[in-house]
Amino acid sequence: MASGNAKRRQKQQHQKQQSAGKQHKRDHEHPHDHLPKVGSPEDDAYIRRRRREDLVDFGLTSGRTRQILGIVLAVFAIGALLAWFLIL
Repeated sequence: MASGNAKRRQKQQHQKQQSAGKQHKRDHEHPHDHLPKVGSPEDDAYIRRRRREDLVDFGLTSGRTRQILGIVLAVFAIGALLAWFLIL
């Protein structure tokens, strides 16, 4: 029985270590910036900064989306050229 309890404890300890590692990674990937007090100069600066970021980032896509769009457009262009040559 003692070996069964020891194995169970080791398994639980291993699971806790894995869980702690995942939580640390999650915290690192998604840091939380605490918001400043409403009406303070820091809050006004925060709002201006976020509005500027929203204006600058409006309409931008991620790199992966841009790559996929480029591939789709290239395939479409090649298909259009082939269809044009086949019609002539």
